[in-house]
Amino acid sequence: MTSSLSIRRDMETMDRVGWSMVGIEDDGPGWDQYMRDDEHPRFMREYRALQERLHNDEDQPTWH
Repeated sequence: MTSSLSIRRDMETMDRVGWSMVGIEDDGPGWDQYMRDDEHPRFMREYRALQERLHNDEDQPTWH
């Protein structure tokens, strides 16, 4: 099981690098100017998968 900390770190990296690269920030000009059409959906799938893993990881009981 991946730790919540490492998942959050991956998501922060994607937020910092990925979103700016695809231009999805509030004032961004649009992802289609930066990436091919097939790359943006892949980025979204990976990001959503990280969100789901984080949600599932936080829902698990911790046994100490």
